[in-house]
Parts: sequence; structure tokens; C-alpha cells
Amino acid sequence: MGAWLGEWLEAKRRRKTTFTGYGSHIRVHLRPRIGHLQLDRLILGHLVEMFDAINDNNGVIEAENEERREQERRATWGKRSRPPESETERMAAERAKLAAMPSYRRVIGAATQQRIRATLRSALNSAISNQMLTFNPASHVELAPGKRPKALLWTPEQVGQFLDHAERDRP
Repeated sequence: MGAWLGEWLEAKRRRKTTFTGYGSHIRVHLRPRIGHLQLDRLILGHLVEMFDAINDNNGVIEAENEERREQERRATWGKRSRPPESETERMAAERAKLAAMPSYRRVIGAATQQRIRATLRSALNSAISNQMLTFNPASHVELAPGKRPKALLWTPEQVGQFLDHAERDRP
């Protein structure tokens, strides 16, 4: 699978940004998780496991980011003031802990997962065209929708209803 993804990417003649996006999806997500599988043995279950692992990793990333935020709060003092002499050693130790922590990372959102799936689906469709596969399991993976919700424009009537409910619910 990993070899096919590399061949497919080399054969692509696209814009530089598209090529970079495909390469990133392959390098960061597809090869590490399904690159070891044989192309003709790839099944829907493998892809479901891959996307489940991405979602599980998102939970780890969120926890690490929150831990880093907390450590930053412990390692910093006021913007325009210095810690008292008694606190300087503790603050230095807290900054050392902060430096040893992993940097912030972004979670892989629904839209990015849709793009990863699209990259894989395109590569597998090409394999079907080359008669290496007969079925594209990436076409059947169900993911959360990757589109942003559209903003709702509130009418004066809706604002009034909201304020009425807020007034009633106030203790």
C-alpha cells in the first residue's frame, strides 16, 4: 500500500498546493497507519480503524495541549512584574518543565479527515483503473461531515424570544 501511494503521488501532475496536500496526507496519516498492508488486501475495516485511531489521537492531543496551557500558567508571572526572590527558583523549575513538554499540536478535524479520505479514494480509484483492485473501500467509509455550519442571522423576533426565555430562566 505504501509503495502504491508513492507511485500514485509521483504520477500526479497537479498544482503545487494540491501535490503538497496529497503528500502530507500520505506521509503523516496514510503510510504510517496502512502503508504496511498489501494493496489487494485493504478492506473497509482497516480504514475504519485508521480513522478511529486519528480520532483517539485527537483526544491525546487535546489533553497534551491542555496540560501545556496549565503548565504555562504555572510558569509565568504577571506581564509587567517579576516574581519575588522566593519564587524565582520555583518559576525556573516550572519553565524547565514547560520547555520539556511537547509543543502545541492541532487536532485532525472532520474536514481534514474528509480530505485524507479523498486522497486515499483517488489513489485507490487509480489502482482500480490500473486493474490492481476491483473495489474501493475508501468510497464506503462514513465520516462526520467536514463542512462548517453556516451562521444563522437572527431576526428581531428571534432575539425577542431569546431574551424572554433568558429572563424566565434567570434565578
